[in-house]
Amino acid sequence: MAAKVFDETPEMFRHLESSEPLEAAYFFYGEDAFLIDRLRKAVIRKRFGDCEPDRLNYEQYWAGETDVTTALAAVRNISIFGDRKLVIYRDIDRLKEEDLAKIVAYLSKPARAFFVMTANKLDMRKKSYAQLCKLCPRSANCSLLEDRDYDHSAVDAFIASEAARIGLKLDVSAAELIRDYIGPNRGMIVQALEKLSIVVSSTGRVTDDIVRNQLVDIRERGAFELASTFMRRDVAVFYRSLNALLEQKQEPVVINATLAGKIRQLMLYKLCQDKKMGQNEISQVLGLNGRQAFPVMKACGQAARLYTTAELKRLHRLLFETDRALKSSSIPKDYKALEFFRILFLMMEANQ
Repeated sequence: MAAKVFDETPEMFRHLESSEPLEAAYFFYGEDAFLIDRLRKAVIRKRFGDCEPDRLNYEQYWAGETDVTTALAAVRNISIFGDRKLVIYRDIDRLKEEDLAKIVAYLSKPARAFFVMTANKLDMRKKSYAQLCKLCPRSANCSLLEDRDYDHSAVDAFIASEAARIGLKLDVSAAELIRDYIGPNRGMIVQALEKLSIVVSSTGRVTDDIVRNQLVDIRERGAFELASTFMRRDVAVFYRSLNALLEQKQEPVVINATLAGKIRQLMLYKLCQDKKMGQNEISQVLGLNGRQAFPVMKACGQAARLYTTAELKRLHRLLFETDRALKSSSIPKDYKALEFFRILFLMMEANQ
């Protein structure tokens, strides 16, 4: 059993919401992008209050788009007309070791500014990450909530606290259903609760029937949204969507099955087209009826122009192989998401 990660974020929020001055540097990292985003916004709010950040004193960069030299120059470059600048540098886990070393060197002698860095899950085999956490005045590991079969207490506590914050009264069975639908992702929990608060309005009471009627299984919906990006052959969005699903601890086997189902549907559509069948006939072959038929047929019609039948057959074969790999006991559980992403990355790239 993996060691339980200590949640450092409550103390960080207390600091950012207190009257204590901002530190010279902050480092927020971990698998929970929702928490990282909340902390980032808390720093901005502490620096600028309710006002919009002004251009002289605020800059934000992404490591995948802006090199580390440019980001550090922005921190050091203080305008004579400005106050202490806040610079945010996001996704620094995308940097190379030599670039991380430059940030470590900066932290040993920081400028008169506020520097916030964010990152996804860190590879602690890189020496610079350990040094960065050690030298940074304030850092926090934003890990996902515990959501093991034997202990849902952390997820349940977060659902209860967020429901109380927005004035929702949750039946015990409703709270359990929300947890089962969504899992340990804080951001998705908050979105679900906000949607439910709109539905129940002044009554404020949420039952399990309301949850079933208003919330589809969000993990399943996310997989269908990913399949939609595949249908549009939008590779950039596909990568981002897939990565987001894996970060949210979605089951790779479920994602794979949803994609395979979409590909089978599209292959059947194209085969019907090859036989010169009309739209009504194709709809019947696909088993569509009523209001669901039009949007599905429209999506298939658009996607059919982007893929050849041969490509779809190859994609389906690759997904079949992916399914077999994911279910293989020879692949450790912790590596299955990586295997799934690697295979699909190659699959989508090869079709461009």
